[in-house]
Amino acid sequence: MTSKKPIGRREFIIGASVLAAGGLAALAVQQPAIAFPTETCGVGGSGRRKILVAYGSQYGTTGDVADAIGRVFCGAGHRVDVAQVKADPDPAGYDAVVIGAPVHADAWLSEATTYVGDHHAALSRVPVAYFLTCMTLGLTQQPEDRARIAEVFTAVHAQVPDVQPVDAGLFAGALDFGRMSLANQLMYRAFAEDSTEGDHRDWSAIRSWAAALQPRLTSAGGETRTRS
Repeated sequence: MTSKKPIGRREFIIGASVLAAGGLAALAVQQPAIAFPTETCGVGGSGRRKILVAYGSQYGTTGDVADAIGRVFCGAGHRVDVAQVKADPDPAGYDAVVIGAPVHADAWLSEATTYVGDHHAALSRVPVAYFLTCMTLGLTQQPEDRARIAEVFTAVHAQVPDVQPVDAGLFAGALDFGRMSLANQLMYRAFAEDSTEGDHRDWSAIRSWAAALQPRLTSAGGETRTRS
């Protein structure tokens, strides 16, 4: 039997350092557990609608907005499913669809635009509404900044022109570093245009928009609007 060679102090320190660095790296990229809303509520019935609220969300804050919108519809007696776009819920069979996502780098989260493109045929046959969340809307009231954020939907329309939303809501977002990995926290602090932590979501405005949207989801007609 061959005896193991004793590990010297230098080798031990080097090995321990490698293991520690690996452990820290793993912790740095580890994403905290986030509950993304996935709900089904309401019973529907005569004169009611079956509505899908599909959303994209990296850290759950836009998911919370989608859930609040869905609950308004449920409270009015509609049958509502709230689901992430990455789960690819089939919009066929719904009477109306609401799609939302945050703005990153002056664009709607790509998975939301991809979802609209993938299901453009079904979405073009029912009333659709878009919404977005953006930290900029919570940090400035300058008209030029709001106009720049509104251009997000112009880009979506350019990519998927046959889906014509009956309304589009613009809402302030939230930035919670506690929902991010350490690595993403550092990246946001270093490179994000709006890296001020805080929750700027206006729940009253969100619920009011959803309440006003209900009659517009009964018909695909009407002029497309963008408002908050």
